Amino acid sequence: RSRFPGARELESERRVVNRSITALALRLLEAEQERRALSDPDAYLDRRIAEQGLAEVGAMERAERRDLVRTRGALLERAVANDNTLQRRLSELDDSLKRLAERITAYDQFLTERLLWVRSTERVGAAQWVKLPGEIARYLAPAPWLETVGLALVRAVEAPIYLLLVIVAVALVFRGRRFRQSLSECGEKVGRIREDSIALTFEAIGYSALLAAPLPLLLGAVGGGLATARYGSVFATAIGEALVEVAIWVAFPLLILELFRRDGVASRHFGWNRGMVKSVRRQLRIFIATAFPFVFVFRTSITTDALAGSFGGLLTLVSFVALMVSLVWLVIAIGHPTRGAAKEVLAAHPESRWWRWRYLWFAVAVFVPVALAVLSYFGYDYTSQQLAVSLFESIWIVTAIWLGAAVVQRWLLMTSRRLAYNKALAALEAARARRAGEADEAEQPEEGDIGEPEIDLVALDTDSRQLLNATVLLLIVLGFAAVWGDVVPAFGILERVSLWNKTALVNGVEQLVPVTLEDLLLAVVVGVGGYILAANLPSLLNIILLKQGSVTAGGRYTVQTLTKYAITAFVIVVILSLLGVRASQLGWLAAALGVGIGFGLQEIVANFICGLILLFERPIRVGDIITVGTADGIVTKIRIRATTIRDWEQKELVIPNKELITGRLLNWTLSDAMTRITIVVGVAYGSDTDNAMALMREAAEECPTVLNDPAPFVHFEQFADSTLNLTLRIFVGSPSDRLSSQTDVLTRIDRKFKDAGITIAFPQRDVHVYMDAVDAPGVPQPGAPAGAEQAATTPFRNAGPGAAE
Repeated sequence: RSRFPGARELESERRVVNRSITALALRLLEAEQERRALSDPDAYLDRRIAEQGLAEVGAMERAERRDLVRTRGALLERAVANDNTLQRRLSELDDSLKRLAERITAYDQFLTERLLWVRSTERVGAAQWVKLPGEIARYLAPAPWLETVGLALVRAVEAPIYLLLVIVAVALVFRGRRFRQSLSECGEKVGRIREDSIALTFEAIGYSALLAAPLPLLLGAVGGGLATARYGSVFATAIGEALVEVAIWVAFPLLILELFRRDGVASRHFGWNRGMVKSVRRQLRIFIATAFPFVFVFRTSITTDALAGSFGGLLTLVSFVALMVSLVWLVIAIGHPTRGAAKEVLAAHPESRWWRWRYLWFAVAVFVPVALAVLSYFGYDYTSQQLAVSLFESIWIVTAIWLGAAVVQRWLLMTSRRLAYNKALAALEAARARRAGEADEAEQPEEGDIGEPEIDLVALDTDSRQLLNATVLLLIVLGFAAVWGDVVPAFGILERVSLWNKTALVNGVEQLVPVTLEDLLLAVVVGVGGYILAANLPSLLNIILLKQGSVTAGGRYTVQTLTKYAITAFVIVVILSLLGVRASQLGWLAAALGVGIGFGLQEIVANFICGLILLFERPIRVGDIITVGTADGIVTKIRIRATTIRDWEQKELVIPNKELITGRLLNWTLSDAMTRITIVVGVAYGSDTDNAMALMREAAEECPTVLNDPAPFVHFEQFADSTLNLTLRIFVGSPSDRLSSQTDVLTRIDRKFKDAGITIAFPQRDVHVYMDAVDAPGVPQPGAPAGAEQAATTPFRNAGPGAAE
């Protein structure tokens, strides 16, 4: 590839050739037109003489001009012949370049698919390990290192740009104390609502970058000077290239290290757990101090070995395995679900997928570096190195996206907090205006008296958080596609590993087609991708529909649920198709399951079907207030098997979907949330009923939750035993306002009736007490005079409804 151009270079040359062919075609067209004009020399000569405005041309001059025309025609014929030949040769060259580009592309694809799986070296045996001390001794020999130091000093004089970078790095080191102080000052302003802004976060990130810059600048300057020297030794060149690569790879971890300072961006600006931040910083510092020296040794040894064969492969193998071991240690120290630095953060969100799948992703994170070390040990050096580079790039991308999402999250929270503060200020100003004539200015609260809302860097608005998660997921997918795009074609070799056979239509004929290992891995990828899509796409659709403003909450929930069902069903069908299950076989499987379900799972299936009916027909929606049997409450979830409602005591009741479809259901908010309240008030006989009805109507109209349309209506209902019953009918906009509205109206009626002197009557009874009756009160005793039961009659008026009769 260093001697021959690639497919892209060949395509660029083809474009140049095609432009030349096009220009030749235009020139041949012009030449053909002129050749037809020169076919009649006399007519051509007359036309040119007329164009020049000559009145008369002598015979001798005309003869000379005729000879020139004939000569021009001959030269034009030769030029046309040459252009035709050149055009034919260019067409042949274009065809050759096209075929060469196709061959190079096919060759590149062949190498990409197979080179990753080819053993680079032989497996290191026990007898070869005795060579390791000699390789280490040659690597640490003083002479090459002294020569490299001398070359670096010479290059500092020859190439001042590298010396300038060293000076900048040293200056940044001396300014480090000022940068740390400025970083701390930025953190102190966070949370102060008048001083806080997102610019502080970017400023703090800038200071962190300046604190992390000296070491990469120094390594890059020294390495660049050595690598670009034209007269340096192979060892010095290898040292220079290794230093440049280490400078590139260590820059981002050093930035993360500075962001995780005690008063840095992570703890002060993002509000992350301080204990976790401190622990991660400590583990990351250890990783940088141990892993990147191994990177330096690895790159130096592999470059020197490739150029001069000085060290062999043992030093390269040992340094690479040590690098992978350092990565495994970092993963365990930070990500272990029960002992890692992030354990408290994971445990604080038990509903998150990171916590539910903690043992799976932790096992994968540990397994990958171990597998790369094992591959390198068995001789697959090229494979392990390429995959390790992609692995580290993936880690950096995920970390960068994670930090970017944290910045956006802080901006959203800060914006919400400032809006709440401005609203509080507006309310305070309105209160001041109302109390302007009632209190002294000295007693008015100042702006500082406003309670600043507590900042919560975890709780986000649901829609914003869902949109942010979807964006993060999309960016991670795009980043992984860019990183692993060159490695993915290598997995095409898995297509040659057959697992079992399936029946498929090939050119209209059913044939046995093998199910390969590639199909199995693709099914796993489709399953994981479908799971992620089903978890995030419905939320994204909910945000889009919410922004439309015309779709209700119940409608959005229906779209979310049906989208999740559709994605799940589609992914299952695709996975089964990849694994060799045909549609007809799915039909038989469904029929067999139907028979079994009909006997054992009919209730579950009935609830599932009823759940679909609830989503399509929508007799209830999320947020509706319903009554089922003796239970009533607000619908919170409509799931596959059951629906959840929360009653007024905040207890959740799970109702099978079948009961909601086949039973009697009262939906208070199906088509209209407005409901009517009937209030009956009994006034004493002799009261002014017209005034009482007017006061009742006035009380209803003063209540803010009572609707004006339909207007409150009062009428005289009946003459009761003890009262004159007046009935008030009012309407409220939501069932949730019924109790508060009824309480408010009754309180206002009671107050107005007391002020107007209207008595709210209650039942009255006459109680007769017989004082002489001992054995049986109310029953005349033998020998008692007639009428003795009326001897002592005491009427008790206004006894309450609980009085004895």
